Amino acid sequence: MKAHRLFSVGVLVAAVALAMGGCGGGDEAVVGQGTGGTGGSGVTDGSAGSQDGAAGKTDGGAGKDGAAGSAEGGAGKGGAAGKGGSGGTGGSPPDAGCTSNGQCGAPTPYCDTNTGVCVECGSDTNCTAVAGKPHCNATSHKCVACLSDGQCPGSLPYCETTSSSCVQCLTQANCAASPSTPVCDAATHTCVACATDSQCSAPTPYCDTATGGCVECLSDTTCAAVPGKVHCSASSHKCVACVADSQCSGATPYCEQTSGACVQCVTVANCSAVPGKPLCDATTFTCVGCASDAQCSAPTPYCNTTTGACVECFADANCSAVVGKPHCNSTTSKCVACLNDAQCPGTVPYCETVSSTCVQCLTAANCAGKPLTPVCDSTTHVCIACTLDSQCAPPTPACDFSIGACVECMTNASCPISAPSCDPTTHKCVACTNDTQCGGATPVCNLVTNTCVQCTSNVNCAGTPTPACDLASHTCVPCLSDLQCSPPTPYCDAAAKLCVQCMSDLNCQGTPLPACNTNTHTCVQCKLDSQCGGATPACDVASNTCVQCLSDSNCAGVPGKPACNTTTRTCVPCMTNAQCGGALPYCETASNSCVQCLTTANCGSANLVCNQVTHKCEVFCTSDANCGPPTPYCDVPSGKCVQCVGNANCAGFPATPVCNTTTFQCVQCVNNSTCTGGTPYCNANTNHCVACLSDANCGNPNLVCAGGSCVCAGGLALCGGVCVNLQTDMNHCGSCPNICNPLYETCSAGVCQCLPGLANCGGTCVDKNTDPSFCGGCGTQCNSRQYCAAGVCACRPGFTNCNGTCVDANSSATNCGTCGHQCSGGTPRCQQGACVNNCSGIYQACGNACVDNNTDPRNCGGCGNVCARDEVCVQGTCVLYASATPCTSCPCTNICQDKFGSPVSCCPGFGINTQPVCVDSGNNGCP
Repeated sequence: MKAHRLFSVGVLVAAVALAMGGCGGGDEAVVGQGTGGTGGSGVTDGSAGSQDGAAGKTDGGAGKDGAAGSAEGGAGKGGAAGKGGSGGTGGSPPDAGCTSNGQCGAPTPYCDTNTGVCVECGSDTNCTAVAGKPHCNATSHKCVACLSDGQCPGSLPYCETTSSSCVQCLTQANCAASPSTPVCDAATHTCVACATDSQCSAPTPYCDTATGGCVECLSDTTCAAVPGKVHCSASSHKCVACVADSQCSGATPYCEQTSGACVQCVTVANCSAVPGKPLCDATTFTCVGCASDAQCSAPTPYCNTTTGACVECFADANCSAVVGKPHCNSTTSKCVACLNDAQCPGTVPYCETVSSTCVQCLTAANCAGKPLTPVCDSTTHVCIACTLDSQCAPPTPACDFSIGACVECMTNASCPISAPSCDPTTHKCVACTNDTQCGGATPVCNLVTNTCVQCTSNVNCAGTPTPACDLASHTCVPCLSDLQCSPPTPYCDAAAKLCVQCMSDLNCQGTPLPACNTNTHTCVQCKLDSQCGGATPACDVASNTCVQCLSDSNCAGVPGKPACNTTTRTCVPCMTNAQCGGALPYCETASNSCVQCLTTANCGSANLVCNQVTHKCEVFCTSDANCGPPTPYCDVPSGKCVQCVGNANCAGFPATPVCNTTTFQCVQCVNNSTCTGGTPYCNANTNHCVACLSDANCGNPNLVCAGGSCVCAGGLALCGGVCVNLQTDMNHCGSCPNICNPLYETCSAGVCQCLPGLANCGGTCVDKNTDPSFCGGCGTQCNSRQYCAAGVCACRPGFTNCNGTCVDANSSATNCGTCGHQCSGGTPRCQQGACVNNCSGIYQACGNACVDNNTDPRNCGGCGNVCARDEVCVQGTCVLYASATPCTSCPCTNICQDKFGSPVSCCPGFGINTQPVCVDSGNNGCP
């Protein structure tokens, strides 16, 4: 029985040896012989058989040696190998299962005590010596290559659990990382290339047979359903947004080939038009600003880190090498020639800011110093000669075409009324060239300056209070020397040009006022103490009078009056208590005299009181017998002599008939009962009757009570029971009443003042622009041939200035049609500016002049009937006319009727005057 069991173990060992290939015969068992093992099948070389069979149990008999296995296994790749000999038969197996490893042997050298079976392994430790099979399968108790993926190497990362071997793949997903071999072969468990789409799945459902890889797409058609990615990349076989720039637009116009996305840029060139972002970010493919100069290149080699833009410059230093453009324009970041005039040289001193270039001129003013090239060409910015008047501007608005220079005038038309003549030599407008062109306050022509002035010599000032002509100002002045002055002002103050009483003390000698006040130029009593004496030894320079004193020192020698009252300038006994003493120690400042007392306290005794009138200390009274004038009554309670103790004591004082029993003074009132008439209320503070104590007492809502009187509030004045503003009231201007004429005046600052456009001449508001009696100034009168044109006497409409004389060129036989054209011979008369034989039609002969007696102001209604300066000829009658100012358009009824009554005519202004005029022509109309 034991021998049988041992044999069974030997058979098991032989079987294991057979499985491992060509095992050797078993060792001799304790009992019986073992059979040789069968040779292994065709590995290249069979493993060597075990040298000894497994030992039998200690109590078994020895077994026979097994026959040796074949030396070699079958051939490698070739025919099947021959069998080896069977292993030797071991002894009989033991009667029970194993309980320890010592009861087991190869190839199952470990005892599974749970089953009592000898096994190949019980844990991974039992497999460490088994090549390629380091792990123990706990179910089969066999050493295997793996039990889980974590036990497989990187090249064969998955464990195939059926064979417990490490393989390349188990599922398709295991081949995803191998684009060219995406399919897992189920037999070999290796990744192989795909052959059909069916071998591929999402997200790479298509087989690229060219590469054997599963891909996302093969053509645009296969991407049609992918939102935003409708194109197939030929290189990546992925659905993308684009494969060419033409498939992009808007803010992302370029196709980035690697990602297949539409982007803002792929190169720097794509950002050239993006302000402040000249570079293309290689990661985000967006245009970005620069951060350093290294990111910029010519022609914009500098980085403006504030804006991120590559620029030509951002400081003048960046332009140092740019010829002719040394300055950086911070707005355009361009190198330019200039930014301001200071950066331009003398020949081209102005900076033209549009082109930032230095030029000769920008405006005509820049050419002002170039008389022959006064115009600035707006295109070339070069000073050129003028060719048109429009190229010139005030003060030189006319072009002298002969030299191309802008001048003040070429004809009289360019000259203003104030300087109406154009000097043909200097081309300047002048006021005059002879006295006939002047008048009014400036009747003389200064031929040096060609201006109308008051005088050019003393002759022009003769017979006036200002007989001397000051050639510096060309005005008549009172004097230039003593010869032009006479008493009582016989001396000339050359600085003020005024005749004065004195210029120095010498001029005042021998008079009661021997000193000259050089500020007022009048003879005065004194300027120095030395000029005073006697009872008034001191000179008060403020009043230039001799006075008794200015300080106490002046009173030192005046008996009993050692102090100077600086208000009255007289010596007095005292000004302060310090100047008094003895029996009279106090200074009573009202009279400046030393007295016994000022208050009862000064008397120093309860039995004495200070009489406030005499300022003497008096005995405390007990009856009227102790008192006397001016305080004849005794107020027994206080012991003081007073003016009154009852109303009866005031009977002798009509103005103050009531006794104030508080102050013991006779007063006007202590209550309203003694107040009557216009002052019915008693002011208890002053004991005076007043008109009011409150606003309510005034009985007029416009009046308020102020200082006991009813007055208008807010600075207004009471006029006729109404409060008015004397500063502006037209009926009470400055006083009650004072009426301003609303047609010509307004009340301003309490004065009736002429309305704008009018001037006050002798208390009358006149229009100095049109009034022939006040033309340009008060007292300036035009002659009968003239009218007042904008403040200047000019020839009446229809008259012509011929050498300073206004003539009617329509009728003058010596100036017929034009100045100097004289009619003679068979056509001695002038009619309508033409020489004729006899007058005809409505024209009558007045001498050789053919005139219309209905309208001619020199022959109005008949020959030689001359209208005055303020008259016009209407229907053959000289009638008055006057400006309608401030009325600006007819009929101006109120003003015209105010001037001439009714009926009256309102007519258009004469000549250049646009202001309408009132004409005293009744219903006969205008001239």
